[in-house]
Amino acid sequence: MQKSSDAILKDLSMRLMNRKLFKYGDEDMREEIEESLKKYGSFKKYYFFEEVNSKVPYKPQYVPILIEGKNNEIKELSTCSAIISALVNNPNDIKTTIYYG
Repeated sequence: MQKSSDAILKDLSMRLMNRKLFKYGDEDMREEIEESLKKYGSFKKYYFFEEVNSKVPYKPQYVPILIEGKNNEIKELSTCSAIISALVNNPNDIKTTIYYG
């Protein structure tokens, strides 16, 4: 691949083989990162990857955990527990990491 006629494939494989891996930053660095990637023009998509991570252990919108309470009431877990509610509703547990070449 390092001898490929495809310039992007050649560059990316050379980076991998020579351990010149992508740098990374967070959302605060987005403008600076975008500026540094202008040199790639329309090929920017090969040199930019954005990953959104969440530390939220339970997301009721996907698979809710239902609890049977008194009087046979069915409730979603975060409505029964203040601790779970705090975990689910904490927006600070979402982090964006940007990888760029």
